[in-house]
Amino acid sequence: GPLDAASRLQAITAATKDLKKSHQAVAAGALMNLGTWAPPTLHGMAARLVSRQRLLNLVISNVPGPQVPIYLAGAKLLATYPVMPLGETLALAYQALGVFGASVFVLPLGVAWYSFKLYVLRTNETRAENAKLNELNRLFEQSNAHLAEARISIVGALLGSLEAKSTTGTAHLAATIYRSVAVAKRLGLDHLSVEAVQLGALFHDLGKIAISDAILQKPERLSDEEWSEIRAHPIIGASLLAQMPELDHIRPLILTHHERFDGRGYPNGLKGDAIPRAAQIIAIADAYEAMTTLRPYRRAVTPDAAIAELRACAGTQFDPVVVEAFVAELNVAPSSELEHLTVYQRAVDAVRFTAR
Repeated sequence: GPLDAASRLQAITAATKDLKKSHQAVAAGALMNLGTWAPPTLHGMAARLVSRQRLLNLVISNVPGPQVPIYLAGAKLLATYPVMPLGETLALAYQALGVFGASVFVLPLGVAWYSFKLYVLRTNETRAENAKLNELNRLFEQSNAHLAEARISIVGALLGSLEAKSTTGTAHLAATIYRSVAVAKRLGLDHLSVEAVQLGALFHDLGKIAISDAILQKPERLSDEEWSEIRAHPIIGASLLAQMPELDHIRPLILTHHERFDGRGYPNGLKGDAIPRAAQIIAIADAYEAMTTLRPYRRAVTPDAAIAELRACAGTQFDPVVVEAFVAELNVAPSSELEHLTVYQRAVDAVRFTAR
């Protein structure tokens, strides 16, 4: 009948006592292969070293439990044997091979423990790195918020300077924005281009904040030197907007709104289609409002006189297509100052939103 653990140990010891040491290793190796927990390399070792089936039969013939196959090196089935409990198998390995036999079983557990320790260490390191990244993200977001506040402050300062420099307050600027946007829509510009016209009209004279009031409000004819300062304001305005990357797309409009269709404008002498259509729209709207508004150096003219002047300058100073679109827009129901101010405020809000 089945033997208890002590009897099995005695039987194994007696069976292996007169064998060579190598046969003892074979017996222990074969026994180790009976557990599915044993390392795969031991399965191969036991199968290759087995030279006496009677040794295996003698050692484990009385072990109860489920059966598992034992294979030779050539993958030929040698026999099926029962699976022994881990504790008993470890005891048999120690009895047969001493510390080496026991270590074969303990080593995988040590490797598993060490792997788990490395896993915990790596996990803690990852958590620490994630904490650092979260802190960096927080600082980055804080910096972005400060930059947004600074840009909004810049926008506020620029708009305040524009209003302070204007002799007509926001009325002239609001009307220029209103008419520019209306003409841009009439000409079929896309949504982004219409927005660019709106912002370009808002900032078209930004460079004048660097020019003294004595020149801007001088009632007499300007000297050549003073005229040179006036001609520099598109470059100054475009340079000032360089501080706002979000408005970079309207810098060309600021720079070219005083170019002429015939190439005799400033600052770069661009001609015809080389001038952005949006800049041409702003130039005509600005000219009309300038002519119909009282200035220190001249009286205001009637709307009809201003229209006649625009048409007279079509093909030389202004793009004829844009001039006719502007005149057609003027023939629509007249707009009110409230409508002008609404569009102006919308442009200001758009700039402040862009700066965020």
